Amino acid sequence: MCFTYDCDYPTVFNQRLVKAKKQHRCCECGRAINPGSRYQTTFGIWDGRAETFAMCLLCYDLRGVVARIEKESGCDPNESTPPFTALYEALRNGGDDGEGHYPPVPQVLQKSPA
Repeated sequence: MCFTYDCDYPTVFNQRLVKAKKQHRCCECGRAINPGSRYQTTFGIWDGRAETFAMCLLCYDLRGVVARIEKESGCDPNESTPPFTALYEALRNGGDDGEGHYPPVPQVLQKSPA
């Protein structure tokens, strides 16, 4: 049930909670992150390619729930969260093993616009 990745760990990685100065789109749910809202920004270099991800606080919290559940079930911390942009797929599938051990996706996010 742990998450595996098709790439090496990033050679550069930085995550921060920040306040938006301009509009962004959440990499998980696709909803707008409006100026003045707090969100998580992640910058990394994976397999030589630089990428930046913006994540709204609701998705940030849901990702934390998934990580906690995976760690409690014995996953290594580096394999306890789904890849960026795959959070809702993991929630709908109940995890890699399909056992349905995650809480239900909130109704407002059932049909993510991403």
